[in-house]
Amino acid sequence: KAAVAFRRAITRCEDKGLRARLPWHQLNLGKVLMGTEAYGEAIENFQSIIDNDANGSRAALAAAYVNLGMCYYDTRESPQAVIRLLDHAEMIFLASEQPRREDIVPIELVRAQLFLDEADHAAAIEKLQDTLDGIEQEADTENLALTGHAAEICQILARSYAEIDAYELAYYHQRNADYY
Repeated sequence: KAAVAFRRAITRCEDKGLRARLPWHQLNLGKVLMGTEAYGEAIENFQSIIDNDANGSRAALAAAYVNLGMCYYDTRESPQAVIRLLDHAEMIFLASEQPRREDIVPIELVRAQLFLDEADHAAAIEKLQDTLDGIEQEADTENLALTGHAAEICQILARSYAEIDAYELAYYHQRNADYY
């Protein structure tokens, strides 16, 4: 139902010339399609946003690059293609006047997952710990997105430490995940 609603919104935006809203509806449709594993159509939506320069919205453009990178990751495209898209998204996010950490964290999570896919637990742990440190430095307990990311990172750290038989650290990070 969500996909039908977003397609209708996209058509309405196109018919009425509401170009500023169009990339946001395309992003939402693409995310819904990713959730249903309709990656081909999701990729088309994200690529359309990129091709149209998100109608001037830098935030929508960066989000399209992130989501396209995640689609490529989920469809087992080359890690280099995924990294290239994530790097481009990060560059756009960081160029904004006030970059938001919650926009950067998903990029870092995918990068850490790429390390885990290669069984490079040390690099993944380092990437995750650096990301968690950045979240904790912000100390914004009201930011639920960051709190959720912190919990997710702690869970991944716990699993990663367990994989290398560092059970004390695994336990510590699982407790932190529960805390978040």
